Amino acid sequence: MKIIFLDTETTGLDPKVNGMHQLAGDIVIDGVVVDRFDYKINPFKGCEVSSEALAVSNTRSLDFLKYHKEYQVSFMFSDLLNKHLDYKNKKDKFFLAGWRLPEFDVKFLQAFFERNSLLKEVYNSYFWSSPIDVKTLATQYLIEQRPEMPHFHLVDVAKYLGVEVDESKLHSAAYDAYLCRMVYEILPKCTLGNFKLRCHVCDIPLDSYGKESPLDGERVCDKCYQKDVFANDNIKL
Repeated sequence: MKIIFLDTETTGLDPKVNGMHQLAGDIVIDGVVVDRFDYKINPFKGCEVSSEALAVSNTRSLDFLKYHKEYQVSFMFSDLLNKHLDYKNKKDKFFLAGWRLPEFDVKFLQAFFERNSLLKEVYNSYFWSSPIDVKTLATQYLIEQRPEMPHFHLVDVAKYLGVEVDESKLHSAAYDAYLCRMVYEILPKCTLGNFKLRCHVCDIPLDSYGKESPLDGERVCDKCYQKDVFANDNIKL
């Protein structure tokens, strides 16, 4: 299975008149991160720019002059996608995944391909038409906890699930895509509708987020963590 955890930073909210100035993500194939990308984009000619939108990512219009033009990024991104799939095989496509992806990022990505592709169906040749909204998945898994959570932004859910968050990196598309992938990977380890992680080794419920095993990075209980520490010659107590 091929999934791209994707995020964008844009010059506004309307994909018809605004554009992306950052496109980033992780490419995961069969559960393994095989590639990452982080494109800074000089938007298309005539693109409308909202100062409020740029403020979110701490970006200035002058920064665009240092970035690749949009059509250049379209070539680079297409080359990267072709590296990991057979473009002519209609069954070989990527699933797109992200936070509120269908209602926002997908629309900007579609507009991006339409402006820079000779063929209208290029987007559909690369991606399945059913993107994964990680926010919707998180809502289902945390349905019992949702009333206790004042906010349900990506950073709030990531912290609630025990992901260590570097707040200085928030609102960078690359970091937000990474956080989204972390949330997506943790959710299946929760009991549906009742957040409860289980030890990867002995399968007992974890009282909290547990500890990260030095052997494989999975979440484990204290007892299994100690065993893994002893089993790893490079890890000291």
